[in-house]
Amino acid sequence: MATSGYMSTSNRYIKYTISISQNSQSISGNTSNVTVSVRFFRTNTGYTSYGTGTVYCKINGTTYSAGVTPDQKITNGGIVLFSRTLNISHNADGSKNLTCSAWISHNVVTSSEQSYSQTLSTIPRASSFGSISGNTIGSSITVNINRASSSFTHQVWYRFGNTGWVDLGSSYGASCTFTPPMSLCSQVPNSTSGLFDLCIRTLNGSSRIGDDAYKSIIIYVPSTLSPSLSFTVSDVTGYFNTYGGYIQDISKVKTIITASGTYGSTISSYYVTVDGKNYSGATTTSGVLTSSGAVDILARVIDSRGRDTVLGKRITVLAYSKPKISMLDVKRCNSSGVPNSGGDHLGVFFKSDATPLNSKNKVTFTLRYKKTSATSFTSVTLAKYTNQYSVTNGVHIFQADKAFSYDVELIINDNFASSERNSTGPSVKKLVSLLSNGLGVAFGKIAEHKNEVEFGMPTRFSADTYGNVYGLNGLDQIPEGADINDYINPGCYSIPWNTTAEKIKNLPEQLACRLTVTSTNGVALRPEGYTYIRQKYEPYTNTHPSYTREITRNDIGEKTIGPWLRDGQKVLWTGAVYMHEVHRIELSEPVSYQKNGIVLVFSDYNEAASTPTNTGFYNFFIPKTYITLANGAGVNFNMNGMWYNVVKYLYIANTYIQGNEYNDDNFSLGGISYTNKSVVLRYVIGV
Repeated sequence: MATSGYMSTSNRYIKYTISISQNSQSISGNTSNVTVSVRFFRTNTGYTSYGTGTVYCKINGTTYSAGVTPDQKITNGGIVLFSRTLNISHNADGSKNLTCSAWISHNVVTSSEQSYSQTLSTIPRASSFGSISGNTIGSSITVNINRASSSFTHQVWYRFGNTGWVDLGSSYGASCTFTPPMSLCSQVPNSTSGLFDLCIRTLNGSSRIGDDAYKSIIIYVPSTLSPSLSFTVSDVTGYFNTYGGYIQDISKVKTIITASGTYGSTISSYYVTVDGKNYSGATTTSGVLTSSGAVDILARVIDSRGRDTVLGKRITVLAYSKPKISMLDVKRCNSSGVPNSGGDHLGVFFKSDATPLNSKNKVTFTLRYKKTSATSFTSVTLAKYTNQYSVTNGVHIFQADKAFSYDVELIINDNFASSERNSTGPSVKKLVSLLSNGLGVAFGKIAEHKNEVEFGMPTRFSADTYGNVYGLNGLDQIPEGADINDYINPGCYSIPWNTTAEKIKNLPEQLACRLTVTSTNGVALRPEGYTYIRQKYEPYTNTHPSYTREITRNDIGEKTIGPWLRDGQKVLWTGAVYMHEVHRIELSEPVSYQKNGIVLVFSDYNEAASTPTNTGFYNFFIPKTYITLANGAGVNFNMNGMWYNVVKYLYIANTYIQGNEYNDDNFSLGGISYTNKSVVLRYVIGV
């Protein structure tokens, strides 16, 4: 209860006060029950005032009165001459300042109207937001409501993007559960989330209570919402329909991707992986397929929300290799093919291989021969071997003049390529032979050439040689159009001009150079030819590196040619990437081309400034043997700095390095915190 101060009357010894007592409150009714009393008393003792009259009291704007009788005496102890209990309505926001005034009209005493105000306790009114569960479009969201009275109901709205306020109804009590429709995803075509506005209005019946309440939350596009994707695969070269499959080292794959976003998103990126190589674009044509068997083609699209879809198809690639003649030997023989050093026939003996391609690859053989001294060849089609894909005992016999050696060429053709191998058919063996029609001599064969000394047998010099020996007074020049793969005889060769080098095949660089060929053994020891061969390429400029490679030959003369290896070290890639799953770096040279392997160099990264720093470097060596053992397999790289721990997981292949989805994550594992965004890959160095 609160009481006013003394209020004066016409009698200086008589005063009165106004008291306001708050008894109770109705939250639903927004009212307070109060009692207002007016008390009169004398300020001096020993005196009493009495008579008749009326006491007036105005409460909250309404005037009430109470009659005074003679038995109601005003004494020093005081007497309540007016009292009234009422329900007082509060303001809409639950507040109320109650004003009361009082005065008296009496035969003994009178007063003017005098007032007193008292602030009542505020009544809780408008409801507020409680907890909210659910945050995904297309899934249930529950909004819990803190309300002042169980009788209150609520009208709820939401707004997202440009939808305007959407009314969910007005009958909600302590909670509201609803499902945002999937169509709302169209409001965020370039994002996976957006700001979702909510509004609550408190109602008591049909009456609005207080002000509306507002709240914003983040809602998300469902993680399952991704772009649609389909794609077609076709053989650009047109061979698929003919041979029933794609052809290794021949066919190229054309892919056409058809994709669309969902609920307003658009396709921002198209990617295709064919035969381990990456391409971008909705329509792509691959390089020549180098693998055979089952080959997977992966298509991937990313939409404007960053969501991706991956789809794979498997194609069959028919194994194919260029036809080859693995052995060619020409011997003197009789007409039946029996070897005879004095025979009047030459026997051509050969082995060959070709690829069937479902028995649809046509294979033909052509033999050409002439006397070494002649200018034109005789050509013969070896019809009996047509479409024979593996010939192990091929033979053709033709009559040959005993006095002459013969140049012999065997050519094998299929639908895509041809191979040729040359040999020489000897003349009849003779220890010493003098040319019959000119100056010439031969040892171990019949003499055929004027002004020359011929050797038809392995030759050994046991003493020094003198004079102008061909090849020793200057380097043999390699001509335009030559193939370095054919230069396997030991010696030193020259390409004197860059313009010449540009027209020569299989050089590591198209520059004028010196080519040095060395071998462990040769014709004198092995009739089949040199076995272990090393080629060294040295350009005539010190601004370019030199290269070395090795070539081996087996017993039947087949060559295995290794890659050119750069002398020294070379940076194969440079950049600054986390190596996330979308990061795939292509090396400028395969790992197998390096002398020992590669070194991966990582450094610190300033995420706030989005820039790498030249501090905190980490170096990791990958031997080239790893590519042979586990090409494309994953490798862990653990880095422990002064302020962080980092682990990267990379897939190391011969020509590329692929990232992993966790390489830019921050997480804790086993009580250890990892901040993978602290480090990026900077360099790949061949060593």
